[in-house]
Amino acid sequence: MVLSCPLTVAFDYDCDWIKLYLGKRGGNHIVGFQEFAQLLKGFRGERVRQAFRYFDTDNDGFIAPSEFQKIMVEIAGHKLSDSVIQRLPTLSLMTPGQRISYSEVFAFHNSMFPCTS
Repeated sequence: MVLSCPLTVAFDYDCDWIKLYLGKRGGNHIVGFQEFAQLLKGFRGERVRQAFRYFDTDNDGFIAPSEFQKIMVEIAGHKLSDSVIQRLPTLSLMTPGQRISYSEVFAFHNSMFPCTS
């Protein structure tokens, strides 16, 4: 049974990260292949960052285990087995307060999508 946790966070295409590659909205910026490839490499990481910020409503740098699970199912669910998806919230047992930091979310994400240059 695959846990269905659709992410309710819309990607902000008007963010500073996109502007680094495409310039300001309505501009006429031509993106070469290497720039486009680099943009694609960083897209998942930016999705993780935006989703984390969405769930970190009090801006303390932590999210709940269920929110971590929602982010990972949306971004990396296709790479995770059902048993791993069900156990994702247990990552919080490794930290005081049973909450998950951005660095832990990003490290888990990077373990799913290692950088290949």
